[in-house]
Amino acid sequence: MLTKKRARPILALSIIVIIFQLFGSLVFAAIQPLPAVVPCAEPKAAENFIYDEYVVINPQNIIIESVKANINLLDFKHIKKTFPLPAEKYNRQKHFGGWIHFANDGTCFDTRGIVLERDSLSTVDISNCRIIGGDWFDHYTDKNYRSSSDIQIDHVVALKHTYMTGGFEWNNKKRCQYANHLGNKFHLLSVNGSENMRKGDRGPHEYMPPNQKYACDYIKNWLYIKYIWELKLTPTEAKSIQTMVANEHCDINEFKIADSEMIDQKKYIKDNENICVGAALTAF
Repeated sequence: MLTKKRARPILALSIIVIIFQLFGSLVFAAIQPLPAVVPCAEPKAAENFIYDEYVVINPQNIIIESVKANINLLDFKHIKKTFPLPAEKYNRQKHFGGWIHFANDGTCFDTRGIVLERDSLSTVDISNCRIIGGDWFDHYTDKNYRSSSDIQIDHVVALKHTYMTGGFEWNNKKRCQYANHLGNKFHLLSVNGSENMRKGDRGPHEYMPPNQKYACDYIKNWLYIKYIWELKLTPTEAKSIQTMVANEHCDINEFKIADSEMIDQKKYIKDNENICVGAALTAF
């Protein structure tokens, strides 16, 4: 058995050895090369809208076929002027507000609720004036969804894109009206939330729905909305759309809109220009 006098030097020596081993490990680790950092994939950045020209859908192109007058959504006119940009940075809530509760519409729904009820293929389930279930077919993913938590309401031409391509020139009343427009069934769509987040504010030249069968309809609706609201196209956007229409073998006759239909769209906008005045808002 070790005596106390002999145990103390041995204990001290053991402590010194442990400290040396620990220090040596730290030094060795310090001189080792760090493992390579694999960068995370970043979403493709939206365009900056800096161009020396812009494109509009030619408002003068009326084609007479029998007794019908048609507007050709694929007839692009290049304007040789710098693409106009807003002086104020985009702010979703400040510039477009939120979903509104329509006065005297007979429901307690805001715009989101109205679109969810409209787009559901079955009677919706409601709890505390919120739609929680239904049957939504999403054209973007080509799938059906039963829970409203899986669904977002997509502004087909996104609010930021709208702002950058002409909406910044509108007053807040018109921007709010645009955000809550129910004059047709393609301005706002019930789509899968994850897919809508993946789309973000990108145009067709940067994002197309994964359901390729919907490609031609998506492009047509995009152009139709731009024409209705007199929004500009970027040169990159216009060129890409022309290429996709050709590659997808879209029927160009489907891109001709009856002049009478356009008149109805404009009338609806005029008749509903004050829908946001005094309306209660909820967040998008």
